[in-house]
Amino acid sequence: DDGEIMIFEASQRDENKSSYGDLYISYKQNTSWTTPQNITEINTTGSDLCPELDRTNETLSFSSSKALRNEWVNIYQVNFKPIFLKYQSTATKD
Repeated sequence: DDGEIMIFEASQRDENKSSYGDLYISYKQNTSWTTPQNITEINTTGSDLCPELDRTNETLSFSSSKALRNEWVNIYQVNFKPIFLKYQSTATKD
């Protein structure tokens, strides 16, 4: 809500577990964004999409097929705080 965190899906990046979409995080520092970091704890070999933080920034919800052969897509929720802190501590700008 405060516009200081961006979580998004990106496809076909070298660091992806899946060419169909992984989730990335970036932090706003001053007036620009840090280099996007692959959220390795939650990305799968399937398609990981539609990230959404709750209003308190405590819970991250997203959809995932878990594997490309899986025909089902499920919605997952994870505790976002440890993810936020881990990637914030390693955030850099190119």
